[in-house]
Amino acid sequence: MTVGENIYKARKEKGITQEELANRIGVKRSIISKYENGSVQISTSTLKKIADALEVSPTVLMDWEPIENAFQQWADNYYKNNLIGAFDKLNEEGQKVAVERVEELTEISKYTKNDKE
Repeated sequence: MTVGENIYKARKEKGITQEELANRIGVKRSIISKYENGSVQISTSTLKKIADALEVSPTVLMDWEPIENAFQQWADNYYKNNLIGAFDKLNEEGQKVAVERVEELTEISKYTKNDKE
């Protein structure tokens, strides 16, 4: 598959429109269309922006690894990524409280992993 086809596939699998992707990387929707149909070359910096916006590795878009593996990796880290993103928005005091709350959750069996997980 071409880079454009991989962008299209990744975008569709994420449920993102061309307009949304364009807004995320700061270009017009028509440019995304041109990237996907291969009528415009994509710079490496733009390819990185697209990969970040689609939450995949640039290697996926270049067809260097199966796209399913990249999505699985992203899905496996979804909660960790969200937690880190939220944590980074907190000031120092908020971060200390967040750590305390997470530590409290680890003491409640309902919320902890069992040996099989």
